[in-house]
Amino acid sequence: MLALYVVDSATPLFDAGFYDPSQVQKAFVESGQRALEDAAARLAAANVKHETRLVSEAAVPGDIGASINEAARQWGADLLVIGTHGRRGVRRLVLGSVAEAVIRQSTMPVLLVRGEGAPD
Repeated sequence: MLALYVVDSATPLFDAGFYDPSQVQKAFVESGQRALEDAAARLAAANVKHETRLVSEAAVPGDIGASINEAARQWGADLLVIGTHGRRGVRRLVLGSVAEAVIRQSTMPVLLVRGEGAPD
């Protein structure tokens, strides 16, 4: 099993004043590292053989879904399992959906898992 985290490096902050993009990128990478450490601990506790991978340079800049699909393809995955927030309606349209992008572009089966506390 591969636990994968793709850093979103294309998130513009148009309404922010001056900011240092390298600090934003660093925070995104650190967040991804923490998420992977948590995933590794959970998988180890369940005795699941695994590896983790942080992708900080997206295979397809600005397209997280395509970058996830490419990383899975390179790793030789048979199935993609991706979490989703379960957003609906306007929030989903406004925010977009990485899960939807993965599904649309995937050449392998995709299993969506709704996150804890997601709205019904």
